[in-house]
Amino acid sequence: MALLAACLMWIFGASYATLAPVSKPLSRNATSTGLAVEWIDDTPFVVPIEHFDFSGIDSLDDEAKECVAQGKSVQALFDRYLESRLHEERIRACSALLAEVLGSDNTALECFAVATATGMTLGAELTGPEIAERFGQSKQAFQQRVKRVSEKLGLDVTRTMRSPEARDTMRLRNSRRGQG
Repeated sequence: MALLAACLMWIFGASYATLAPVSKPLSRNATSTGLAVEWIDDTPFVVPIEHFDFSGIDSLDDEAKECVAQGKSVQALFDRYLESRLHEERIRACSALLAEVLGSDNTALECFAVATATGMTLGAELTGPEIAERFGQSKQAFQQRVKRVSEKLGLDVTRTMRSPEARDTMRLRNSRRGQG
């Protein structure tokens, strides 16, 4: 719970840490209190809710038109926009990665699968069969895990993985030999 509180403080700022505990007792299932409540270490905290008028925010188009009308460069505007999009994508990627690893039956093996899918094991000179042996898995089972992780996270094929076309060619070649 302390980790969750630290993450919330990082996301929402220091004001989150200054919230006071709720003075009246609440049950975890209480939904009729009319209060927005956050639980930290089994203690309820009232969360301030502010209504925000989003119509007052200029769209990217409006800001670009304003920059052009004032004779300013739109480069800074687009740089800010790209930076915010990158930040959103980093958060999305971290969330997807954590969901994949924490939802796994074997988190250590899943971390190695992610590392292999991203090409990180190339520098460490670890091979799929070595990792599979370390965890008591077949190399095929480990490669299937790497393939699943790669597809779930939308990763490109690394040089240690076969492309879908190469897999099809290999499947066809093996079937001609009577192996598939």
